[in-house]
Amino acid sequence: MDNNVLHIFSNCFFTKGAKRSLIFDIQHYKTLFVPNSMVEFVKTYHHKTKAEIFADFETSNHETLNEYFDFILKNLIGAFLPQKSVKNFTELNLSYNSPYLFENVIVDIGQNSTQEVIEILQKLDQIKIPYIQIRFSDQINFEILKILENLSFISVEIVVKFGTFKETDFKTDPKISNIFIYNAPKEKVEEFHKKQFIYKTKSNFDCCGLVTKQTFSTTPQHIYLSQKYNSCLYKKLYISENGEIKNCPQGKNFGNIFDLSSQEISNFLQEKEFVKFWNITKDKISICQDCEFRYVCTDCRYILQNKNNPFSKPANCSYNPYICKWQGEEGWISVEQWRKENPDWKNETKI
Repeated sequence: MDNNVLHIFSNCFFTKGAKRSLIFDIQHYKTLFVPNSMVEFVKTYHHKTKAEIFADFETSNHETLNEYFDFILKNLIGAFLPQKSVKNFTELNLSYNSPYLFENVIVDIGQNSTQEVIEILQKLDQIKIPYIQIRFSDQINFEILKILENLSFISVEIVVKFGTFKETDFKTDPKISNIFIYNAPKEKVEEFHKKQFIYKTKSNFDCCGLVTKQTFSTTPQHIYLSQKYNSCLYKKLYISENGEIKNCPQGKNFGNIFDLSSQEISNFLQEKEFVKFWNITKDKISICQDCEFRYVCTDCRYILQNKNNPFSKPANCSYNPYICKWQGEEGWISVEQWRKENPDWKNETKI
């Protein structure tokens, strides 16, 4: 037992921020806040025995070490294992590979005829895009939702106006996973028929660039993606009510879907302007690179604090990672004010 080594499970992913770190347990879908010192601790003493670890510290620190061990064991972050058993625990492959040309698409529907929408969906269906979000600016076209069930999309989200539906309207639509409702009297999340209904008080469905705790995604796929690519724009398509094709509702128009074949749309992947933001991760973005939430956060490269700097922080994020507070919480100050008061601060290490 004394020769057992501390093994940190690879399903626990550490993200170090300016003031604290976040552990994502991607096996149990659990998150934990820990001090940055714990990140350094597990990096240094992974596969060390207790005796080796205690030997590196003064006796006065041993009580704190035992607290660290208790926390790690209790939360299934790691365990003390025989050295010979460690080889049985393989490291997770954190690479992100996608077989799809485009992974998700947003389609806005206003006064379009059903036939126009069908033409759009059929072209997108030929490209084999797994995830689609349909945004209705007025009434819901339920005929369109039925058509989606017979196309290749794996999962469907819809965005609708409050008061234009009943929860039972979606009972027989198995592909629909989330219904986002704007202009609601109050914000809440409910579940009916294995679907989430997310009610928002916003007066319209355009929430591009908005960063909140509610927009975080802690799925393993999102965390893997965020380390290599832009978490919002990578392999995304947007189709406006008029058929304009963009990488984002706020982006440049690259043509009209009614004038292009599915192959011509796929060829946008060869245009530098279309994919120019796809490789900008949060590790490259000012302030975001110091945030413990950076791998679960979404990102907008079109609505920025400094529109002339593609590595500028999203304009619609009010979180200050240097004090771990959101705007509206007691003690919050802006990042700009904090940096003026702490001009010499520098985050030396990230994980």
